[in-house]
Parts: sequence; C-alpha cells; structure tokens
Amino acid sequence: MPTTENDLKMLGRLVDHALQAATQLGETATIYLLSMASEEVAQRIEAAKRTTTVPDDGEE
Repeated sequence: MPTTENDLKMLGRLVDHALQAATQLGETATIYLLSMASEEVAQRIEAAKRTTTVPDDGEE
C-alpha cells in the first residue's frame, strides 16, 4: 500500500515530537538521527505533493 501524504505528515509530527523530547533530554546522537529522519520525511512529503499536484497549464 503506498504511503499517503497524510501518513507522511503524521510521521513528521511524531518525529518532531520525539526530536523535542530528545533535545530536552540532551540526547545528542538521538537528536542527530531524528533530525536526519525529519529531513527525509519532509523530502518525501514534497515528493508526494509533486506527484499529486496537477500542473496548471494556463488553459481554462
């Protein structure tokens, strides 16, 4: 089953919450890994938007 944009947004929120917790706890390695995961999710959300958005060709 393909991952939807909503699924990716939920995953992004979960990663961001975990990143906040790791920051509060001073978990440097965890912060680094979660930052990388957050960036990957953001890139996948953008890719999902590009594949689901119909380009406007100016015709109406």
